[in-house]
Amino acid sequence: MKSKKQGYIQFVEIVGMVDYAHKSNIIIKFEKVPGDYVDVDTPLLTVWDSQDSSDNNIFDYIFITPDQESIQDVEFGIQKLVEIALRAIAPGKNDPETAINCIEHLAQVLTKYGKIPTYPYYYDKQNNVRVILEKPSFTDYLYESFYQIRHYGKADVSVMTSIIKALALIAETNDNKIKNLTWDFSDYIIEGIKREEWLRMDKLFLNNHLKKFAKACNKNFQDHLLPIE
Repeated sequence: MKSKKQGYIQFVEIVGMVDYAHKSNIIIKFEKVPGDYVDVDTPLLTVWDSQDSSDNNIFDYIFITPDQESIQDVEFGIQKLVEIALRAIAPGKNDPETAINCIEHLAQVLTKYGKIPTYPYYYDKQNNVRVILEKPSFTDYLYESFYQIRHYGKADVSVMTSIIKALALIAETNDNKIKNLTWDFSDYIIEGIKREEWLRMDKLFLNNHLKKFAKACNKNFQDHLLPIE
């Protein structure tokens, strides 16, 4: 089924859609997700209907608006925080405190998101799959949050330390699955850190926070530490 409107998928009323799918005896799969931009005739849904009787009432549960907002779109909220952080650390601006504040807010968002189940299947009361809505993985959100900040703030010890502290906060307040995903993602951050030329005191400071991060993930910190000559 193709979109009837142009704009951003702002909100999906999942409960109502599951109920509608149950009553209509259909299965609905989203080809686009909240936050995506669609045009008229963009493929939006795939519907399995044994009787070929589905109608456009299904679109009553999908809200498309001209402007993008972060109602169900976690990625958009992350994007806005990252934009502010990048402006703060841009050449000539030199405002790492604002960037650090944004990183702390990103940590809070990801900490809460880590506690939300992200299964793509929604079932009716008879335990039949009725709606399939794929979402970005937790690692996708980690990358979206930090890859640009890591790149443009890579030479600022305060910014890089804040990223490590953010990862530690996410790990220590979530279950082992999120701990492991955060730890695996940290290899990317550490790889970038190790490419920079840090002074000895900077290395000691970073290592201190890397140890705390490893503890939050229940991991051995030795491979993550910066070498001290």
